[in-house]
Amino acid sequence: MGRLIDADKLRIVIHRAYSDDLEILDKIDEAETVPAITLEWIGEYLAWLKDIGGYGLSDARAIQSMIIKWKMEHTDGCGPDYCEIGGTHNE
Repeated sequence: MGRLIDADKLRIVIHRAYSDDLEILDKIDEAETVPAITLEWIGEYLAWLKDIGGYGLSDARAIQSMIIKWKMEHTDGCGPDYCEIGGTHNE
């Protein structure tokens, strides 16, 4: 599975570590990009859904469940109020 990174932050780290070989920074710009939605944007969308009420509330609950499941699969296996067997809860 691939992973998404913040290319701007990577540029800073590489520039600090390899300031004499800046050609590597061009490689970051040449890397393939993929469409992605940030958790920050999703959080703002959830807030909007809650504000509009009605069907927006059920959509918001579904999206929140999706985020919890994603976090369980990509962290230590814990949700906001429970842990899978063997997981540890981090607040």
